[in-house]
Amino acid sequence: MRLVLCALESPVMVMAAPAFAPGSTNVGLNSLSTQEITFRSPFQRPSGNVLFLVENNSYVEPELHKLFGENELNREGVHKLARNIDLAERIVQR
Repeated sequence: MRLVLCALESPVMVMAAPAFAPGSTNVGLNSLSTQEITFRSPFQRPSGNVLFLVENNSYVEPELHKLFGENELNREGVHKLARNIDLAERIVQR
């Protein structure tokens, strides 16, 4: 994990090298780009989690890796995952 401090000495997210299978990250990100799905490069949080911003939602690396492995790394798959995460959060809050 690499922690970067800004001038005010607070942690910030930094660019990270994801741990997908060799080459699959580029293939996955290229797939998103080809499908014109909005995404931002992976970032590493101070906790060590690698975070991807896709279609206005944030996902940790294993979530996108699972979509990629199931051949569902597309707009529908990303939105379905977001709905499932929202539903799970509502159930936990009850």
